[in-house]
Amino acid sequence: MDSEPHHSIRENAAARALPQTLAVARGRDWSINEYVCHAGPEDRPFEEQHDGFTVAAVVEGSFNYHSNSGRALLHAGTLLLGNHGRCFECGHEHSRGDRCVALHISPEYFREIAATAAGASRVEFPVSALPALPIFAPLSAELMVGGADSDLRQLWREETVSLFIANLLRRFSGFPSHGVPVATADMKRITRVISHLDAHAHEVQSLDTLAGLAAMSKFHFLRTFQKTTGVTPHKYVLGLRLRRAAARLRRSREPVSAIAFEEGFPDLSTFNRQFRGVFGQSPAQYRKPAIGYRSAG
Repeated sequence: MDSEPHHSIRENAAARALPQTLAVARGRDWSINEYVCHAGPEDRPFEEQHDGFTVAAVVEGSFNYHSNSGRALLHAGTLLLGNHGRCFECGHEHSRGDRCVALHISPEYFREIAATAAGASRVEFPVSALPALPIFAPLSAELMVGGADSDLRQLWREETVSLFIANLLRRFSGFPSHGVPVATADMKRITRVISHLDAHAHEVQSLDTLAGLAAMSKFHFLRTFQKTTGVTPHKYVLGLRLRRAAARLRRSREPVSAIAFEEGFPDLSTFNRQFRGVFGQSPAQYRKPAIGYRSAG
């Protein structure tokens, strides 16, 4: 338990594709790092190895991820899962760049949690990624929030890390996996739509427009999008808006109404209702701990 984990999500890539790394927070047995990658289709993927167990929330962009647990197209809101000591590759065959915030946990601490939560210490993630489901939105939003930790925030973050991994392992069998095989041409089209949604999530979207961007009929696009991402376009946009709003609530004192309107919600009551449905509390309640931690530091 005293060994400090050495964390890397893509440290062995060529200089052109090497992601920029920013340390967000760390404890004795875990760390949270932000990774910004500028690789594109001309940069070939390199085989790397997970040092510790990894749960990474994709904040922006998209990329292909291949590990011992399978292949997946990762995009905003999805969770990358990495097993200690296992090799993996990340590639940008159909897109350029991404930003992820990754939680890394030492093997010793992961197994300590797994022994209680999963009933066995020798467990691994059985899939390579999980889709952008509402249940993961609080974690994704919280990982996006950086800044210095006060003593109270550090304690709270320690608890959040431990309880999240425990809940993930305890309930894992009930989560759908992400990354159903999709034709290469269709994946390229869906990646193009994902890039559009990431850049224009706050704007009004229509199925006709999105299907046109993908050069598909509406029903074929809808079916392929859900098959690729694990969610419908509507749920993808809603989740993206809510995660971005949650991150802004944590790291700023902007009025809730301003955040809601700027992130694409038509009115404050709709935002409050949808936010509470995912995060389990009102936007004002969600913001309070962060404000308290900042003032305590």
